[in-house]
Amino acid sequence: MTQPLFRALLTLTVALAAALALPATVAADSGATGALARPWIGVVLGESDAQAGVAVDMVLRRSPAHAAGLQDGDRILSVNGEPVRTTGKLQTILRGQPIGRQVALEVQRGDETFQASMPLRAAPSSSDLLRLHLEGFPAPELSSLRDLDGEPVDASADGERPLVLDFWATWCGVCRQVNRRLQEALEESPDSFRVISITSEEPRVVRDHLQTRPRRLPVAIDTDSAAHDALLVSTYPLVIVISPDGEVTHVVTGLQQVEALLPSLTPSGADSDD
Repeated sequence: MTQPLFRALLTLTVALAAALALPATVAADSGATGALARPWIGVVLGESDAQAGVAVDMVLRRSPAHAAGLQDGDRILSVNGEPVRTTGKLQTILRGQPIGRQVALEVQRGDETFQASMPLRAAPSSSDLLRLHLEGFPAPELSSLRDLDGEPVDASADGERPLVLDFWATWCGVCRQVNRRLQEALEESPDSFRVISITSEEPRVVRDHLQTRPRRLPVAIDTDSAAHDALLVSTYPLVIVISPDGEVTHVVTGLQQVEALLPSLTPSGADSDD
């Protein structure tokens, strides 16, 4: 994952500036509750300008900002009448507000300026954030994936089977467990679903890692982290399920959540729910 994207993702939870250099992490979500809860409006922030405020690169679906009508490309000029000229200033203002308080944003869109009011919500965990933004919506086009030989990998819905995207890293021990369970499930029911195991690491690193693992899922290299960016991947392991018609149906992290997911991907698991 590119460092600029990861820094932008951290602004979703109005994180402290000291945390901006942290790398992608192994999933261990516990949510943001109680005294540790941080206020959240649900935007990915872009560049700032002393005269034109802070750019909104992306508005997260089902977020306070989305409900208030903010759009990608808007600029936040002030919060509760206080001018905003940097992302740090915006974060400071929001951190000083209690969860549930209504805040008024002055927003510029093109040549027009308007007021947008929204309640501050407690920042969701990274996995809950992805579920809010992705589940129930069409999956983005992932055209930059390549296999270890540099050939394109088809990550489009095929109209017949669910597609499982398994995001992982060579240094992630839990990822190996998830990869193994997906492999076992696919061997037990090979026609039930498809899997693409996606990493943004260099092909040489991935080849060395896979030499000691004779059983493996189809591996795709995420060229320039484009798929990570499109799906806001910032934690490993992360498994995203896309329906045959191209809609994101599940976003899960960690081995336990993957184990709970697997029965829904196989005919026997679907039958047991009847």
